[in-house]
Amino acid sequence: MVGHTIQEAGINSACNGKVLRIDVGLSRGCGDGDPEVLEILHDRTVRRLSEVQQENAAPAEQATEAATAGKKADAAVAAAAGVLRSRQSA
Repeated sequence: MVGHTIQEAGINSACNGKVLRIDVGLSRGCGDGDPEVLEILHDRTVRRLSEVQQENAAPAEQATEAATAGKKADAAVAAAAGVLRSRQSA
């Protein structure tokens, strides 16, 4: 897991899910990003949680953009979960 490099599209991964980039720039003077949390349960379940996913009041175009970005980030987090599972079974 790494931080200190703001990910404007939200939490994501690199290196086939082996590196999770979790800095979403929450500080007002440093990115002012939407809150997101990476939840890892029992070294098996990995979820990316965000307020944006919880809100239904966004205009349709913004919601579509957020959903597309969210799906990409969710796929990256799912890849990381696969890495965790493979490490446990090894």
